[in-house]
Amino acid sequence: MPFVRRKRNVQDHVQVTFDHAILTGTGVRSFLDLETPGTNIDTVVEAIVPGEDGDDLAITFADGSDVDEGEWDESSAPELTFTFKDGVTTVADFEAAIAASEWIQVATAGTALNVLATTDDEFSSENLASGAEVVTRTDKFFKATRKMAVKRIQYINPTGVAADADDYVELSFLKNAVEIAAWSTKTGEEGALTANTILEPTIDGLLAGLAVDDVLAVKFLEVAELTDVPAGRLTVELVYL
Repeated sequence: MPFVRRKRNVQDHVQVTFDHAILTGTGVRSFLDLETPGTNIDTVVEAIVPGEDGDDLAITFADGSDVDEGEWDESSAPELTFTFKDGVTTVADFEAAIAASEWIQVATAGTALNVLATTDDEFSSENLASGAEVVTRTDKFFKATRKMAVKRIQYINPTGVAADADDYVELSFLKNAVEIAAWSTKTGEEGALTANTILEPTIDGLLAGLAVDDVLAVKFLEVAELTDVPAGRLTVELVYL
């Protein structure tokens, strides 16, 4: 009687599902290096509250104080003014003066003993800059136990995120720290995360292969005034090599 080898149903692929939580955060503070409009004043200040609104804050340095330590005035905020005494007031005096400010704080301390001078350190209404509602988070969700390749990536968000030029979300799908696929809701890029609609970002085929111990992750970048990135589901299909 001939021997018949039975075929086994060997699994040649695996599907990984990952449910991510809501992404929330505080954003990036606006800042100003005072050495750029000034000279002896080399403190870097930043907005206390993160976000783009910090860019509205503007600082003026003026000579004319009768007080050696100088005088801080934020009664006309977002216009903020420090009046110093020429040749007397120091960087340390300025930093002490803003310690109780409701608007700005020291990000990087300057040279404490530097003395402010009219010819070098007077400037008018210099704005802070680079504030943004930017939040990032990276979630690792899979570690390869054998050689395989990413065949398909699908993402669905029940709530959705609209496309916008200023308020947008970027999703980066990573192998270790290398991006293999991405989706952005920024105007002109891939488009909105339409509610309850499966999206399939294009995979870079040259980077799709996984070696043993390679890790897959999803990175979220939230830009501008979005309150949060709603919770969603990521599904990745992989094939064994």
